Amino acid sequence: MAAIDSYTTGDESDINGRDENTWAQTFTASQDYDLASVKLKLGESGDISAYSLTVTIRATAGGEPTGNALATGVIAGIDVHNGGTDWYEAVMDSPVSLTSGTLYAIHIQADNGSQTTHFDIRGDISSPTYSGGKLLYSNDGGSSWG
Repeated sequence: MAAIDSYTTGDESDINGRDENTWAQTFTASQDYDLASVKLKLGESGDISAYSLTVTIRATAGGEPTGNALATGVIAGIDVHNGGTDWYEAVMDSPVSLTSGTLYAIHIQADNGSQTTHFDIRGDISSPTYSGGKLLYSNDGGSSWG
């Protein structure tokens, strides 16, 4: 199936995915559709084979993720190749119906990790051009976002 909403430019920075770092990318659905998976460009620092990255789709309030997951997918660290970056797919437990013009969040949370052993999530930090949402960070499990 072809990608409906995507942003694949400017991935100049590594965003550390480890247990104390929670990330979210908001996006505006361009049409009504059922989202069945999310692809992220990932690498690794250290041996992350025992870890996993949980990717959820969430509703938003005030431009930030809110509520329970609408759908959940997992990327296992054992599947992420060492020594570079590549695209990895988190297949959702069940497709979620998205509504055109509505802001949603892709919420990303690693189950473990450390300063030297973690997922490297590629991101466009310096000059993002996507106007339908933004990258958010939380260091308290998603209670507050910056």
